[in-house]
Amino acid sequence: MDKEQRLAPSEKDYTALFLDQRKRLAARILIDAPALRKRARESNGEISGEIGGKFGVKVAIEVVDEIEEITIAFDLRTLGGTRYIPAILAALEPDGDWEQTDAMPSRPLEHYESAFSHMGVNE
Repeated sequence: MDKEQRLAPSEKDYTALFLDQRKRLAARILIDAPALRKRARESNGEISGEIGGKFGVKVAIEVVDEIEEITIAFDLRTLGGTRYIPAILAALEPDGDWEQTDAMPSRPLEHYESAFSHMGVNE
């Protein structure tokens, strides 16, 4: 209770709330990232989407013979830092070695974007 005898959340309540929010965000990333990858494969160009209900991204996939390159540009205005980038990249390609890049396949990056690409075998 607070000074005015109102029921108030405890520190333990806040800890549980924030933990629950992180778990839900992780689940959304694991659902949204593969869905965007699928949409990008079906598209002939760059697609826009949202991961985790709040992170704006652009995804492009280029396939030549058996080689596939996936590129993702994060909108840093919605990302609020870089801490979620590794989780999103792992959800897109769990076994991938991602490298930072300075362009999407068909355009340079906007000043508010940061991009990564991964090259692998098309399945």
